[in-house]
Amino acid sequence: MLEQTIVNALLLGMTYVVVASGLTLVFGVMHVFNFAHGELYMLGGFAGYFLLEILGLNFFVAMVLTMALMFLVGVLIERYSFRLVRGNLIPSMILSLGLSMSLSGFALLAFTENDLSTASPFPGVVHVGEMVISAERLMVIILCFLIMAAMFFFLHRFKWGRAMRAVAIDPEAAALQGISIDLVSSLSFGISSALAAAAGVMIVPLFKVNSSMGTAAVINSLTVIVLGGMGSIPGSVVGGLLLGFVNAFAITYIGGTIGGIFAFIMIIIMIMVRPKGLMGHD
Repeated sequence: MLEQTIVNALLLGMTYVVVASGLTLVFGVMHVFNFAHGELYMLGGFAGYFLLEILGLNFFVAMVLTMALMFLVGVLIERYSFRLVRGNLIPSMILSLGLSMSLSGFALLAFTENDLSTASPFPGVVHVGEMVISAERLMVIILCFLIMAAMFFFLHRFKWGRAMRAVAIDPEAAALQGISIDLVSSLSFGISSALAAAAGVMIVPLFKVNSSMGTAAVINSLTVIVLGGMGSIPGSVVGGLLLGFVNAFAITYIGGTIGGIFAFIMIIIMIMVRPKGLMGHD
């Protein structure tokens, strides 16, 4: 049971990391908080279900197409809504709450309250020493690691990745160096949406997708950000893994209802001890 719990912790933790990193990226670059991020994750799940179950596409093709589609959706959302409140935290929160309710209402009308799932694209098990791990869980963990590695490589090695980091540190100085703040904002929001969509596609075969799944996703992402530090991508990695391990072990050895309380206890302790988070900047 201990070995299986560790696998579940990695699965939960890495999916938390992928979703929360997108939210952290937008906050760092645009200084806005997107409560509708969970609904983008939900839409990614529904898009994945449609491509996998209805069209019968290959899992990797479906994931790439969903990420590309949600990237474009994110760019449009940033261009025609969040750009108007960039740098204003409270107006952005109000705007994103309205967008969140609109998207969840649209999903409820389009897909009803039914839970949808697909057959596993990776059937079977993998033996790692004495451990027996389902192939799909192992694949999701590996994909999450690859996505985050690509994210860090882009931010540190590519021109526009470095531009995004520069804008996050000092937008005025970045603008004086010829960096387009509007373009960087659109790019960051598009990547954020694509990350949420990737996580949504990956959970469809494992769990189920429904119109209300975005609420839990954004709450978990907020928990990760508070733990790791606002605006810190490495902090999102640390916070996501920490939350995943706490949730997995608490649920396994204590129970689902009581175990879920531990995450909020961690938030309270973190706010009291280090309000900036584990890797937040003072």
